[in-house]
Amino acid sequence: MERQKMIFITGGARSGKSSFAEKLAIDYAGTTNSRNLYYVACGLASDSEMKERIVYHKQDREASTIPWQTIECPYDLGKVDIPNGSVVLLDCVTTLLSNEMYANDKESDEKLVDDIIKDIQSIHAQSTLLVVVSNELQSGVPIENEFVFHYQYKLGRLHQALVKYSSEAVLMEAGLPIHQK
Repeated sequence: MERQKMIFITGGARSGKSSFAEKLAIDYAGTTNSRNLYYVACGLASDSEMKERIVYHKQDREASTIPWQTIECPYDLGKVDIPNGSVVLLDCVTTLLSNEMYANDKESDEKLVDDIIKDIQSIHAQSTLLVVVSNELQSGVPIENEFVFHYQYKLGRLHQALVKYSSEAVLMEAGLPIHQK
């Protein structure tokens, strides 16, 4: 089996992260003849905008040259089990973290970040390529809302750990990939 690879992709809202990540995963699956292409979707259809985004992403995957297998996983990423050697796209860490914090009242749980990292590493160990998508949130601005403060702190820790474990890190800006690592 080839060396396992993780690519971390982040950027602002509507910067082209998911489209870029999907193309990377499809291209990699095509060049390695992998027919195990998985999309781990963390989104919840909580409002009309999110419902539209989920439909849009599903339509993109359905139009792919290589069929995607979608795993809906808004919480508890540790339950995801994929065949060894798969190509996996995890979209997205910001949604996953938010879902976990809200669903289980884990706002102040420091162990939560470590658990998410461990779960992502477990998926990485099963895959030949893991593409992880996240969002950049405004930083450096004083946060008065305690939940948002805890959320940004946890997300920052997650990003730093994921970049550390990744072989590549990409910042998307206006549809353009800026390779950071």
